Amino acid sequence: MRIRLFITIIFCASLRMGFSQVATSYQFIDTLLSYNPLIAVPGTTPAAIFDTGWDDKNTMVLTLPFPFFYNGTTYPTGTIVGLDTDGWITFAPAFMTGVGVGGSWVSAVNSSGAYLYGSGNNNGFAGFDIDIKFQKYAPVIGNLTNASRYVTGITGTEWDSLKIGTRLVGNGIPNGTVIRSISVATNTFEMSTAATATIANASIIPCTGLYSGVRGSAPNREFVIQWVSAKKYKYATFPDSEEDINFQMILTESNGDISQQSLIVSYGRMYTSSTLNNVFAQVGLRGAAIPILMPENLLHQLCHPIIGILQCRLRVIMTGYIISEI
Repeated sequence: MRIRLFITIIFCASLRMGFSQVATSYQFIDTLLSYNPLIAVPGTTPAAIFDTGWDDKNTMVLTLPFPFFYNGTTYPTGTIVGLDTDGWITFAPAFMTGVGVGGSWVSAVNSSGAYLYGSGNNNGFAGFDIDIKFQKYAPVIGNLTNASRYVTGITGTEWDSLKIGTRLVGNGIPNGTVIRSISVATNTFEMSTAATATIANASIIPCTGLYSGVRGSAPNREFVIQWVSAKKYKYATFPDSEEDINFQMILTESNGDISQQSLIVSYGRMYTSSTLNNVFAQVGLRGAAIPILMPENLLHQLCHPIIGILQCRLRVIMTGYIISEI
């Protein structure tokens, strides 16, 4: 039996106001909460920000949907958010480095996270920085109807590789489409955009989903970036089927109150059966040149190595004190 337990890590800014300056510090909090998948807006193809097969890529197409305060600066609505597939973001980058190696991980032979101690991409946030890769699963068979978002005829073990946010690839399915909802009772799932053809017994390939969106209503929205069914880098001889990394990086609007705005990492199912290429993941905040906050003890216990159900296997530790033990 596989048990699922969801851990959320929250970084909250606390401010000390003076006449001539604002000093910022961050608090680290971890808590057990439900994992809420980001549901794509109907009529969109959010995963199209990256091509299928992505590995060690970044993009500067995302922008802030509301003003966000980070490390002494309020970034206005529309500020570019640089996104790296290896689990980190950076605020208002002029450019991004680390495609392949460098800003994302240690070296070509060590894919442990290195963003927080890297040489570039300042003023950012690492949610689960290791060498994360795209993967695809065995095709499922379903029925597409032109101009409809609903796929019917899914049965049995085909559901095993499908979840909200899974990217879908196949004839008649627009690039970047993800799953919005699932109904096992009716053998149906809903896509984020409509099929472009009617195809009976269509072959549909479930893949890693990586996309962003806004959740909630102003002035208490969340800007969410979500990884669905990703894998960590490992040797090509090992099967991909037992790798399932799911997490979200979240910025909160918090009624526009900069003292309450938070950076959140929410972990869903984090699973692997592989003991190959064990790596250290980084979680934390980077300032103008150095880390602001990196919860080392929690990090090493929770994320090294990624074996089994992470959160159920290891105890969570911060600054030497056991917060919770599973």
